[in-house]
Amino acid sequence: MPEQRLTLTPASSSPPDSRPRSQTRAHALAEREAAYRANDLVAAAEADQRLTDALARALVLSDQ
Repeated sequence: MPEQRLTLTPASSSPPDSRPRSQTRAHALAEREAAYRANDLVAAAEADQRLTDALARALVLSDQ
């Protein structure tokens, strides 16, 4: 049986975690909106912090 080799190539030249970060921002925003709709102010405050953190990371990356 011939030897099989696995070759890994990057999907893109962008940083490997750039897409998950944008998903994190979208997820944090969706969680925030759901918490406010449910009138869960504790969950809303936590989601606000996650959204703020995600946006701050995005701003830092955009300056690079």
